[in-house]
Amino acid sequence: MENAVRHGLGQSEEVVTIEVVATRSNGSLNLIVSDDGPGLLSSRPGHSGIGLANTRNRLARLYGDSAHLLIEQAAGSRCAGYDHTTVPDGSGRGLTVQLSVLVVDDEPLAREGLKLLLGRQPQVEFVSEAHNGREAIALLREQRPDLVLLDVQMPRTDGFAVVHAVGAERMPPVIFVTAHDQYAIRAFEIAAIDYLLKQVTEERFALAFRRAIGRLGGASHEDATKQVLAMLDAIANPPRKLERFAVRSGESTIFVPVNEVDWIEAFQNYVRLHASPATYLLHVPMNTVEAVLDSSRFLRIHRSHIVNVRRIAQLWLITHGQYAVELKSGQRLQSGRTYSERIRRTLAIPF
Repeated sequence: MENAVRHGLGQSEEVVTIEVVATRSNGSLNLIVSDDGPGLLSSRPGHSGIGLANTRNRLARLYGDSAHLLIEQAAGSRCAGYDHTTVPDGSGRGLTVQLSVLVVDDEPLAREGLKLLLGRQPQVEFVSEAHNGREAIALLREQRPDLVLLDVQMPRTDGFAVVHAVGAERMPPVIFVTAHDQYAIRAFEIAAIDYLLKQVTEERFALAFRRAIGRLGGASHEDATKQVLAMLDAIANPPRKLERFAVRSGESTIFVPVNEVDWIEAFQNYVRLHASPATYLLHVPMNTVEAVLDSSRFLRIHRSHIVNVRRIAQLWLITHGQYAVELKSGQRLQSGRTYSERIRRTLAIPF
């Protein structure tokens, strides 16, 4: 870390980013310190090195041959320097971060693109590939890779079927790769699992890859398994579109079709459903109602107001970030400033 500050940040007049990744693997602590400053070329004239000789000697005295210190420099004129330090935690073993990665995708061009991005990561030692879900299952069982880039949409055996077949508890860290699938993305976000949207950008790939390295030793295997199981559960139980509200009225229940609701108003801890000309009191909090509504049909414009977009007759800007919304019933509502971006997105859609 001191080396990254002195020779990365200290030798540059520009903004320098220093990243530290610490993981545990096979009984060893792996510490990677990287910076995007001038790199190893920043040594001053007359000096023999960049100050890591003492660190290497100290590691040798403490851990003998079990500790390793590796200095790397990325290709390019403005290069990053990496200090890989690995020390044992009592087991007598030491291991630098060298990963085997499995790429799974039925599209040849997609596989080549992912392999190209992996080739730019100095921690990747070996890359294998599977052309479909069945090959992926076999290679996962035989090779036991450190990381998997797994396509979601594949014929016959898709990415989720691969996880089911291998077993969530036996899966290595996974970065899912998907086209725009709203249910898949929702599942990944619920389980806090990294995913890449096609076409994969280099910047987004690098971020997901760094997070995956952190997960190799940062989270327990039990926690990782729970994440994958949560994702599979979300996929198996996609959200259903709400079709009607069930409103209690004395001893009876009134069913109000969602598409008949003009707007919804927060009322203390409950909400009022305005369905001209009637109004109903629903004993559910505003945030809960918003979560089950179809976001393409209902728009929250204020902390106390949700409107049916099909009931909007017109709206106009009244001040910076605030709109007046007039419904077909004649009801006028005012938006909150924090909801202005949602309204602007709605206005950007011409149909």
